Amino acid sequence: MKNIVAILVGGLLSLSVQAQTSGGAVTFNPQKPQQGKGLDFEYVSKATAPQANLKAVVVQGVNDGMVRFISSTVTLVKKSNKWLGNVQLDNGAATVAIAIEEEGAIKDSNAGKGFTAAVYQNGTMVKGANALMALLYQQGDRRIKVEPDLTKALALMTQDLRDYPELNKLFFGSYVNLLKKSDPEKGFFMAEAAIKQYEQKANLTEEDYGQIIGGYYNLNRKNSADSLTQLVMKRFPKGTTYGNSLYGKLIGDLPLDYREKYSAEYLEITAGKKEADVLHRRSLVRIFLAQAYMKKFDTANFKAALNAEVADNLRIYNYYQYANLLISERRQLADAEMLAQETVQWMDQEYAKDALPKGAEKDQFMMAYILSLNTYANVLGLNGKNTEAYAVAKRAALDVMAGTDYMSNQIYVDFAVKTKSADEAKAIIIDVVKKGQANEAVRGYLKALYVKEKGTADNFEPYLKGLESEFREKKKAALREQMISIAGPDFSLTDMEGNTYSLASLKGKVVVLDFWATWCGPCIKSFPSMIKTQQKFSKDENVVFLFVNCWEKGDVAENIKAFLKENPQFSGLKMPMDIDNNAAKAYKAASIPRKVILDGEGNQRFVVNGFSGKDEETIEELSLMVELAKQSK
Repeated sequence: MKNIVAILVGGLLSLSVQAQTSGGAVTFNPQKPQQGKGLDFEYVSKATAPQANLKAVVVQGVNDGMVRFISSTVTLVKKSNKWLGNVQLDNGAATVAIAIEEEGAIKDSNAGKGFTAAVYQNGTMVKGANALMALLYQQGDRRIKVEPDLTKALALMTQDLRDYPELNKLFFGSYVNLLKKSDPEKGFFMAEAAIKQYEQKANLTEEDYGQIIGGYYNLNRKNSADSLTQLVMKRFPKGTTYGNSLYGKLIGDLPLDYREKYSAEYLEITAGKKEADVLHRRSLVRIFLAQAYMKKFDTANFKAALNAEVADNLRIYNYYQYANLLISERRQLADAEMLAQETVQWMDQEYAKDALPKGAEKDQFMMAYILSLNTYANVLGLNGKNTEAYAVAKRAALDVMAGTDYMSNQIYVDFAVKTKSADEAKAIIIDVVKKGQANEAVRGYLKALYVKEKGTADNFEPYLKGLESEFREKKKAALREQMISIAGPDFSLTDMEGNTYSLASLKGKVVVLDFWATWCGPCIKSFPSMIKTQQKFSKDENVVFLFVNCWEKGDVAENIKAFLKENPQFSGLKMPMDIDNNAAKAYKAASIPRKVILDGEGNQRFVVNGFSGKDEETIEELSLMVELAKQSK
């Protein structure tokens, strides 16, 4: 083994040497990048074609107590025939690797090796630089298209473990894996010999033993690993290995008394530790304990478990969950009110901050905010505090959601009916209806008031349509702008009853295709709104809904049968089977659910991807799309 490793180390290339290929070259400035400092670099391309908008994808190998790789993208600036960039190196950075990106794709990765450099501190290469680069070459990195190179990885890892034996506590497991894979015939025995040699060292620490145990598991020597684990737990009774064993128990199902015992012990032996993974586990242990108390409706211990070690957002999420559990069980409603109030107070503080999250994160936050307000309003109502509930519901519906959330509008109307005069409540309901944000419950309130006034429900539907007409026309106008006209590919699909459906046979009809699969959660969640939309056109023979099953795994017919057995409410739907996925491919349904609305001439008019989770909004929008498709020429 020594001879093989010596040859590998002898051929080791310095990480600070800049690679150059036919693609181009990267030069770093300074040549010895400094930990925690800015690093300038320039890229010279040998491409003859003009290049624009080049970027560099930068991967840093970091060891600050936790070994990891972090990535960033840097926009390059062209100067003469060079492209210039700068990246801030992490305070724990040990290596840096770069690839050049053009139009979202890696164009130059130095022939799969990456443009690499070791990182320095005070003129000396950072300890572990070679080992971290070895990890990069051990698995490769898709972000910068670095290809695995086990020979180079083993040489780099061997270099660092030879120069810095203390690094075995971090990297020995990877070293064993590299040895095992380096030689199909001798690798396993080389790895086993390395483990035995490590195990014979004097004054082994618990971290050392952890690496040895990991090595045995890597070689599938479970008995050796398990027996050594028991030995380590006896030798270090309050150590990391015993803590890991406790944590393994705590992530499973446990009776409350055992969970309390193991949680207390784990929190005791890990007290004062600052490692990120330990802090994360301590937080989870407290959350698991709180959730166990939640199931027992033990509010005092529930709150005590969620102390300052648990991040505010996670604590508040559990408050929200518990409040809703108490509401659904109609018990300890004073506790539910207190938890809901504290949830809203924290959400109010976050909402008032100048820097709300952006994009999808903002959408998630706003959803959580509105749900917390609605929960608080509901529990206030259950506690007989309707006036306070009305104020909260009004804030949720109007101030936060600006009248655009159906459920918030319903709760607002619920408490308006309970706290306001009939005329005031009617005015609020009409305002919601005119904005096109009324669900069936709100329309039901309006119908009841209409019948009370008129003595009959006759002409209520024309009255309702009149109120909604302005909104519907605005929505239709917006949807007209989104209409497309792409010929729909023909298909011929058969359902489990032997009925065949083709686009050609449905000429003259508006066809709604809903691509779905039995394993697709969002697809199934969208079914109720699809069914309600279908019901709106149930008397129209010129509108057809097809729920096209695609991308199924295994026996398609058996999967659908099992699905319908568990969900009999969907049995009446037309479910043609796209067994070879040709229809899904033709209609570009690579991700599902995907809904396609075709007009009577077989042209695709609307395409809807995914499901928002908002039934009323989906029903309204799809209904208008179908109406527009019917009108299209």
